[in-house]
Amino acid sequence: MVYFLLTIATFTGMCSTALVKKYQLSAPDNKLNFVIYCMITSFVASLFFYFSGKFQISFNLVTFAYAMVYAIFCTINVINNVIAFGCIGIVLTNILSSSGRIFIPAVYGFVFLNEHLSIWIILSILFVLLASILPFLGKSQERLTRKGVIITIITFLMSGLGVILSKMYVMDTRTVNNNSYFFLTNIIILGGMIIYFIYLAFKDKNYAVSCIKEFKPKHYAEITSITVCGNIGAILQLVIIKIIPVSLYSQIISSMNIIGGAAVTRVVFKDALDIKGIISIILCIASIILSRIN
Repeated sequence: MVYFLLTIATFTGMCSTALVKKYQLSAPDNKLNFVIYCMITSFVASLFFYFSGKFQISFNLVTFAYAMVYAIFCTINVINNVIAFGCIGIVLTNILSSSGRIFIPAVYGFVFLNEHLSIWIILSILFVLLASILPFLGKSQERLTRKGVIITIITFLMSGLGVILSKMYVMDTRTVNNNSYFFLTNIIILGGMIIYFIYLAFKDKNYAVSCIKEFKPKHYAEITSITVCGNIGAILQLVIIKIIPVSLYSQIISSMNIIGGAAVTRVVFKDALDIKGIISIILCIASIILSRIN
């Protein structure tokens, strides 16, 4: 059952990857693109969780606190990634994000949740870490500045905290249902982005209007599709990490996402896989097999 849910989560991730790449090919190139994109995604997500919750949204102070923290985390994470792309480069950002998503939840599970640790799990984690780093080896990186070092540390830490927050939420018996949690999170993000957009619009109203006009119906359709795939994946994540150890989840889902991403790259966009990509896929398959031995 768990592997069936993981397969669905991977499939939605593959769809999201393909849609994001398609959107980026024609996305409006303006300074407000990010803000407008976030407003659309949070609005669509709010509607999605409202409808999937059968129009019944409930919350308490504990759930609201989790939603507020997660909303702040998501916003900081996105902003940090934008800064990281320009400061330390896309290559290093991807390495740090992938490694952090695997390593940090694993350490949290072993140290704080007393999750089972075996030689097979250790090897499995090492294999998928190597699979995440291997495709980027040999690519040039500029010498890091002090700002770059700080961004490097933040990127690594932030990438794994999302899974930990989700695990803490599903373990807390004081919280309400998942749909209400995600609805509140996106409403908070939407409110923050609207306030920020209004602030920017007051500074230059004509530019703000022109930026909005650059978004065509196909952009709205693509963003909506990306958001729905992400929402399904978010719900599945909460369901799965409630069933299996968070250390095991981070390792398996990372392996399956690498394999799924390679499939999208090859089948949809006809990009060739080099030897490093092929070895990464083999390492991911081996990682999943090792996790099953455990």
